[in-house]
Amino acid sequence: MQKIVLSAVSVLSFLLLTSCGSVPVNYEDGFRENKSSAGVYTVEFTGNGNSKPESVEKALNRRCAELTLKEGFDQFTFYTKSRSDKATWGSGVTVPRYYGVIHMHKGTVPGGLDAKAIMAESLPEDIKN
Repeated sequence: MQKIVLSAVSVLSFLLLTSCGSVPVNYEDGFRENKSSAGVYTVEFTGNGNSKPESVEKALNRRCAELTLKEGFDQFTFYTKSRSDKATWGSGVTVPRYYGVIHMHKGTVPGGLDAKAIMAESLPEDIKN
């Protein structure tokens, strides 16, 4: 009986540990934004311990594209964009975080990012939609 209980505990521990290593961050829960004025937003996206920095940056760009289209614009440019990793409380894990202030534009502007083209790209696997 004791061997069965120990085996069950071992299997459950293994499943718990292996599942934690591949949990993607939920896209909807990862971002925050604030509208500063017409066509100007501050947007932040924070990943989790399994998120690659480039995936977090893509998620930030996607959220900016969503907001741009929602506001009736075609393109956006970053006024500022930076990466600032964030330590999580108590776990010792540092997670990637990108932050940007965007300006939205109608039509095409030099250096503008096309919101529709960004929306056509799929999110990386470590970011869950």
